[in-house]
Amino acid sequence: MKRIALLADGWERLITYDWIKGINNYINNCSEKIELDHYNCMGNWNDDAVFNQGEYNIFNLPKLEDYDGIILDVNTMKDKRQRDHLMEIVRQSGVPTVNLGYYIEGFYYVGVDNKKAIRLIMHHLKEKHNCNSFRFVGGPQTNKENQERAESFL
Repeated sequence: MKRIALLADGWERLITYDWIKGINNYINNCSEKIELDHYNCMGNWNDDAVFNQGEYNIFNLPKLEDYDGIILDVNTMKDKRQRDHLMEIVRQSGVPTVNLGYYIEGFYYVGVDNKKAIRLIMHHLKEKHNCNSFRFVGGPQTNKENQERAESFL
C-alpha cells in the first residue's frame, strides 16, 4: 500500500475539500491501494499569532519520511516564516513532493501560468470583441496566483 500526505493551509473558500474528493475519486480507480492522510490547518484565518502557531503545529505531527509522496499546498499561507518552515520540513523528508499553485524549486509543480492566461484573455477580448476598457477583480492580495494575475493585468 502507498501512503500520500496532503499538507494544506485552509482556504477561505474551502476548496481543499473538493481536492480531497477528486484525489479520492482518482485513488478509488487505481489498482494499487493508496491511503491519503490530510493534515489541514486554519492558520490563515486568525490574526492571533499564538493561535496560528497552534494551527501550524499539525504539520509537525506526521513522520513524513514514512510517506511515499506528499501533496503540498502553501498557496494561502500568509506567514512567510511558517511557509518556509513547512517547505524545509518537506525537503528534509526526501519524499517526492507535488506542490499546488505555488512554484517551489526542487518540487514537482501543478499550477497555471496565470500571467499568460490573463494576457491571452485580454488579447482575445480586445481583438475579437473590441473591448478597450478593463477592470480587474481578483482574489486575496496575499495569494501568489492572484498576484501574478494582477501583475499581468497591469
